[in-house]
Amino acid sequence: MSSALADSAEISLNILRTEITAAEKTLEREIESRLAFAGKLKLAIAPLMAPRLPDGPMNGVRLGGDQTVPAAPEEPETVRTEG
Repeated sequence: MSSALADSAEISLNILRTEITAAEKTLEREIESRLAFAGKLKLAIAPLMAPRLPDGPMNGVRLGGDQTVPAAPEEPETVRTEG
């Protein structure tokens, strides 16, 4: 009787180990996917944020790989008129 219980417990344990391994692989894929998405968001938002940073602390900052935040465009000088 106890041998049958031990065999049943071992089978259950192996099933759980298989499920844990599958869950860990899924977790790794999800983390990689979300990190890749975060990288794409950083690249997409960089040109929008650069002009908002007057002193340009983000300009030239490396985002990973070969990607850098583009420098903010120069603002044209305004012509003052008296009137």
